[in-house]
Amino acid sequence: MTNLRPRHLLVLAAHSATALSPRGLDQVTTALTDVGGAVVTVGDSADAKTHVVTAARLAAGAKKVLLLAFLGDPRSDGDELDIPKLVSLAAQYTKVAVVLDGPTAAVDGVAIMTSTRPGFVLSMKLAEYLHAGIADGRSAFFFDDALAGRLDGEFTGLPVALGPNPAWTAEIDLLGPVGRSTLDKAVQGWDQHYPIPSAWTQERLTTLRAAAERSRDLIPARRVIKLCNQLDVAVSAVEYLREHFGADLSTEAMRLAGAKVGLTRALSFNGTQLLRSATEEAALAAAVGESPEVPVTRFLVALARELGISPRALDSWASQHNAEPELADAAAQAAKSPTSRRELRLVLSLACAAPLWPDEVDAWLLRPGEWPPPQYAFEAGRTQASVESAIWDAVHWASDHLRAGERLGSIDLAVPTHLLDTWTPERSRPHRFYFGARYQVLTQWAGWLDPDTHSPDLHDNAREVLARIAAARDGQPPVDPLDAAAVADLGLLDERLANGEFGRAIAIDHRPADLPGVLDLLLPYCPVLLWPRGDDPDGLTAVRDLWWQLPEGLATAYRDRSRLRGLRSVWHDEDWLVFGRRLARREINSPLAR
Repeated sequence: MTNLRPRHLLVLAAHSATALSPRGLDQVTTALTDVGGAVVTVGDSADAKTHVVTAARLAAGAKKVLLLAFLGDPRSDGDELDIPKLVSLAAQYTKVAVVLDGPTAAVDGVAIMTSTRPGFVLSMKLAEYLHAGIADGRSAFFFDDALAGRLDGEFTGLPVALGPNPAWTAEIDLLGPVGRSTLDKAVQGWDQHYPIPSAWTQERLTTLRAAAERSRDLIPARRVIKLCNQLDVAVSAVEYLREHFGADLSTEAMRLAGAKVGLTRALSFNGTQLLRSATEEAALAAAVGESPEVPVTRFLVALARELGISPRALDSWASQHNAEPELADAAAQAAKSPTSRRELRLVLSLACAAPLWPDEVDAWLLRPGEWPPPQYAFEAGRTQASVESAIWDAVHWASDHLRAGERLGSIDLAVPTHLLDTWTPERSRPHRFYFGARYQVLTQWAGWLDPDTHSPDLHDNAREVLARIAAARDGQPPVDPLDAAAVADLGLLDERLANGEFGRAIAIDHRPADLPGVLDLLLPYCPVLLWPRGDDPDGLTAVRDLWWQLPEGLATAYRDRSRLRGLRSVWHDEDWLVFGRRLARREINSPLAR
């Protein structure tokens, strides 16, 4: 727990206390001293005030709670100690808790525990508990009603945390941030009175699933049951990875693997939290009718490849989950192309001349291993609104062509240069939802699909750049920055590009005055290009810090409020280049208008 302030204990014993039970006083003062108490014997109210104020100031300086224990009869030699007044005085300096083996008046805002039993029973029991702690499942030692019940005392005021509970043992949460937040929300949506534990252990997950199975709220309960099943697979995967690959696991490898299979939420974490969250995000991404083993296996294979380990090292895990075919499929898919996303995606082309909007939107549904792809053209009215409406029509058309178990998640928009910087398609909203709220939208350059601008040497250069980007392993983003001086002379920049001086991704660190001209020059040479949306000085820093989230993080940046939302980009991967080459060679016909 946070914000726990350890106690500062002052024990005040009146002179007359010794007349009650010398032996009892010795025992309780010894016990309280053993748990950090300072014992003083006071003779009159002035003496008591001095000690209390001194202790309160010390406690305030150390940012501690002052625990005051009053022992004995407050009446001493005709001078009665005004305990409420002393307590109020201490409370002016710091937070105070009071224990008294006898009655006293309440003090506003101060936690006070009293007892009417003879002797020092309350103080003695408190000393024992302060030493040994309380096995109540709480990490802090609380001075409250619950403690008063254990001590046979009476409590008034507000509870106070006196410091760490010595009897508390931290429970290991099986879930990472992604799994925990998702499950907690689902549980609250199902039963707002169901207790959310501080840690989800295997026993608690089993108990939750059993409770949901008995529930009559079928739809919310089924959601909880499904999440428990998915998270079971994620937990199993984490345990297997730690047991077999523990010494090799690294944040960089996990981030690269996660990015390759389309993870986004998990990639902001490090170490164990990243490991747990990545497997959880993968399990939770299972499509309708798809077992969580399918996406989890894809992540495990991607991670094994990043670690330089054969996917066969996952055979035992796959066997435990009856997922041998899923492992074979994931291994075969990963081996096809290390630089491609290898996923179902919808490609939409908005080719047109500046400064116009297109009169049609061409659509292709790219499915790995299938050629030629389904295709169609949707009429548009040369306005932004009509083009965005045509895009939604294309999405609905693609949805009608999905096979069992398929899910359309990625949409690539091939956009001409004059629209690349000014249009934000993820924020278009022709219907209820923003485009980017439902899909991962990435903008690409329409020139790669144009037979008039296609060039074999540019294509080969782009493949080599992608290979260098994929092979980068030194912890530094494979990015060549361009500052204002580099783009001041476009003729010189063109010469540098033609000379092959830029062999990695390119990031413009400012907004050039002639941005369209700079983009027109760079795009044929550079498959991965990033530039700031506005005058954002953090743009290049965000690219360096969050490189491992790209390109998927660009598609969700505005929704996740990521630092990447200040960037515009094109990101052409291997699959995109292959598609562009085939289209430019006219290996498929142009789509027919609908």
